Amino acid sequence: MIPSGVNKFLLAVVVAALLCFAYWRQRAMEPRYQELQKNKQTIENVRREVQDLKVRVDQTRKSVDSMEKDPVKSEASVRKILRYVKPDEKVFHVEETAPTPAGAQPPAVPPADMETNITAPDKTPSAP
Repeated sequence: MIPSGVNKFLLAVVVAALLCFAYWRQRAMEPRYQELQKNKQTIENVRREVQDLKVRVDQTRKSVDSMEKDPVKSEASVRKILRYVKPDEKVFHVEETAPTPAGAQPPAVPPADMETNITAPDKTPSAP
């Protein structure tokens, strides 16, 4: 026969296990755990995004520093963004076309159509 002390201990373990299970069911722990996992994933994604943004900020700062030190780079950047052109500069517009099939000749474009002389919009003299 089993001693009465062991019976009491086993009964206490079973009661404790049932209480833990009832508490777990009552508090809806499984959906909460799933939500916790989803939140951890979201936090990790945001951390990665912050790290990527820090890298972009560093790259931008280096670019700005180099433009401050080199006026040629600064001018090139402004001209590219605002599409400014110097007075006697020639601009060539290159259009992307679909690749031609093997053996076919690409369409001929007269050189006069490809060359354009453009002046900056704010640089044109105004009539008095």
